[in-house]
Amino acid sequence: MNSQAETTAFFGANRSGKSVAGAVKAIYHATGRYPDWWTARRFSVPTEGRIFAQDYKKGAAIVIKKLKEWLPRDAYHSAPKKGNQGVEVEWFIRHVSGGVSHLDIMTYESDPFSAEGWDGDWIWFDEPPPRAMYIAAVRGLVDNEGLCWFSLTPLKEPWLFDEIYCSKNPNVFSVICDMRHNLERINPLSGMKIGLSERAIRKYEMKLTEEERETRAHGKFRYLAGRIWKEWDRDVHTFDRWKEWPLDRKRGIIEAGQPPIHWPRALFIDPHDRLPHALLWVTCDEAGDYWAYREGWLGDAILDDIVTFTKKHEVLNKERVRVRFLDPNFGAKRYGNSGKTVRQELEKAARDQLYPMRFQFGDDSKELGRKEFSALLRFDHTKPISFANHPKFRAANDLKEFIYQVEHYIWDDFKSSHDRDPKEVPKPINTHFPDLCHYLALSKFEQYKATVHEGHGNFYGG
Repeated sequence: MNSQAETTAFFGANRSGKSVAGAVKAIYHATGRYPDWWTARRFSVPTEGRIFAQDYKKGAAIVIKKLKEWLPRDAYHSAPKKGNQGVEVEWFIRHVSGGVSHLDIMTYESDPFSAEGWDGDWIWFDEPPPRAMYIAAVRGLVDNEGLCWFSLTPLKEPWLFDEIYCSKNPNVFSVICDMRHNLERINPLSGMKIGLSERAIRKYEMKLTEEERETRAHGKFRYLAGRIWKEWDRDVHTFDRWKEWPLDRKRGIIEAGQPPIHWPRALFIDPHDRLPHALLWVTCDEAGDYWAYREGWLGDAILDDIVTFTKKHEVLNKERVRVRFLDPNFGAKRYGNSGKTVRQELEKAARDQLYPMRFQFGDDSKELGRKEFSALLRFDHTKPISFANHPKFRAANDLKEFIYQVEHYIWDDFKSSHDRDPKEVPKPINTHFPDLCHYLALSKFEQYKATVHEGHGNFYGG
């Protein structure tokens, strides 16, 4: 509540006090009555505010209930006005400056266009808003550099995870609150008992599945419960390659931000006809840990562009790639006009650019690949990261598309564990880099030693 960021978010479990926090913040700004400890922005003049709820029947009722519980009686300028739905959607509140603040209540049932054309000082979103509604609404805060805050249980709208929770913008701040952050205690001002008892929390948790418990009891994003690689933790599995690999010729680092020159490297490629081509460079250290350090996400590109991109970066960084893996499905596809496979065309394009490359097909055992990559991500969450406790795979934190796809690689039509078919497949989006992770996990490329056999084509084993 007290953050100085312009956008704040309270991602909370059920009964964690998130709606109370949202309502109290709205009341502070509408009345101008701030507590002594308040260090965030203050409005010295009346404000224009807007509150968004899920619907009028239930969502708006919750918001109105919280406003009435916390708004001082002498702060009412007049009785709230009801709209066509019979709900008190327009409020006039006395401000300490002597003026009158105004706020209204809208719901996500409305068309996002209805939120356009409004100018105000603050917006409170109670429960997850559709992104289109959010964008339409916050446009109205631009002129006054207004404030925006969320109070919600993250059951839907995954965009909030990417754009709010994971935001690196210093003007965006968020917290995740567990039910136990609202554990039973004595209010020091009133002397009254408030919060939830441990017994009540445990009784509620017993009714939930493991996935439901993550969101409803601990406040974590629901779509993360459907994520295939739950082991992934951005804070643990990503690294700053410039800090990890500063220029140090004694360590074999001849280019800052690039791995030691003696570490074996591999390139994994997932090409397509109409979609962007995905490229991932991975190296392996002396301990057998994998480090993804470069990506390519080439849209509107042909096979020649893959070669050009690869040649540019590998030559620039003076590196030698031990082995290159290609998607076995698209790589084996034959072009009708030439009769050659994608792999053959790609190798020809490399020869034409005087940068010969040869490719192996990756192992397409997807279920096994998912399990093996999961094992590479695993570490003991109950212990600090150390030499003895760390994942076997990390990715550079500037691999934006790779990180996005790994975090959004989820089961199709996600269900709870009670309903899940063990043969369910991933949702057919954000699969390109995850496919490369499968090939990596099954490749053991660090053990690969190139051999030459007599006869055309034997490089591929046949």
